[in-house]
Amino acid sequence: MAIKYVGVNKLADVQQASVIKISNKYYEKIARCLKKEVDVSLQIKLEDVEGKRERFHIRIQVDQPSRLLRSHAAEWDLNMSLHKAYEAILREIEHKFRTKPLKWRSLIKRQQKDEL
Repeated sequence: MAIKYVGVNKLADVQQASVIKISNKYYEKIARCLKKEVDVSLQIKLEDVEGKRERFHIRIQVDQPSRLLRSHAAEWDLNMSLHKAYEAILREIEHKFRTKPLKWRSLIKRQQKDEL
């Protein structure tokens, strides 16, 4: 019923704070879409630590009783990779559970009301 972080202790304090802030924001969205609290696992791996820049690999796993949802993103910017991974999870939730209402159904209902 919470977020489990793996590999966050390797980041700087400022980066850890941004990871927690972004994750809490998206956790609320995920719980709202699924209409229940779920377990979210966030794994961060660093690549190319010897150079000037670091590449962040983000893996997110949402564990729900009926299905297991996963996403992956890799970017040079930490915030960008987090947003990409969480947006991929939200798209997968919309696809698997059909949480987004279909526009054409509402249009058909409006046309039927207008004909009466």
